[in-house]
Amino acid sequence: WQEAQLEKLGVEVRLGQEVSPDMVLASGAEALVVATGSKPLAPGSRPEAKSLPGAEGSSVRVVTPHDVLEGRLGDIERAVVWDAVGGPLAGSQTALSAAEALARAGAEVRIVYPGFAVGEDVHLTMRMPFYRRLLSAGVEFVPNSDVSGLDGPETKVRNIYTGKEYGVQGVDALVSWLGSRAQDSLWHALRG
Repeated sequence: WQEAQLEKLGVEVRLGQEVSPDMVLASGAEALVVATGSKPLAPGSRPEAKSLPGAEGSSVRVVTPHDVLEGRLGDIERAVVWDAVGGPLAGSQTALSAAEALARAGAEVRIVYPGFAVGEDVHLTMRMPFYRRLLSAGVEFVPNSDVSGLDGPETKVRNIYTGKEYGVQGVDALVSWLGSRAQDSLWHALRG
């Protein structure tokens, strides 16, 4: 539908090419909409991204929900999904979708979330079916907790109120959802 509407309006669409500032300036366009997307943050990659002590020496793979949803992981038997996004994306659908994909593939999944309820920012009309599917698949919800680090093959989980910490053994992948960072270098290059 959108393609048909753009065609009706005479909008030129070019796909499969990277846009450079020179291309934009040479186009003679009067206005530009920059919608270049974002990429998921890795632990410690930016000041706003939580760090993950012990990640360098650990056998646990640290991945993003995007890695899971795009099928880049292969077989995973046990996973911890760490939904650690703060602010308006807290308790996000992104983490729940990754957990569901892993559970459907047969993995044992635990969702660790520092807030009161896993997926608390997901609207109730979607959260309830998510809960039904995830809990029916055996996914364990661990609210009020945070991943405090990795120790070799172990993922450390800490209750944010009591400070009590325990290790989850045999984790193949820690799915770390810390939010995304805008890919805005083109906008900065063209600004002004």
